Amino acid sequence: MRFRWTTFKRIIFWLALSYALLFPFFYWVAPVPLGMLKVKFDLWRGHYAIMVYGGPFFLELSPALNLKKYGIEYKRVAGCMVDRFVLGYAKGYNAVMEKEIARVFPKEVVTHLIEGKSGGDYWAE
Repeated sequence: MRFRWTTFKRIIFWLALSYALLFPFFYWVAPVPLGMLKVKFDLWRGHYAIMVYGGPFFLELSPALNLKKYGIEYKRVAGCMVDRFVLGYAKGYNAVMEKEIARVFPKEVVTHLIEGKSGGDYWAE
């Protein structure tokens, strides 16, 4: 049986079309739910973390964000340039993680988290 280029072209066409239709969904709609799913996996593993973005990577995080003694890690997910996907992903992740940290850890940890926030988000200073 001979390979038909028309079949190959059809496959490429449908793959390109499906990518073009699904990319906007994953870029504008799905980041928050994806972040919420990832935090469920991290909590299942017993891993507590807050995603921090903004500011250059070479600067240290604010002293108010020092919660390593409680086992809470700060993940730096973006530098100065934060795109919509990373912002939505981090907001979804942090929303669920903050509730879980407030439930599990003492009030002192929650006050450290509130001091480390600026405008509802976690920014590096």
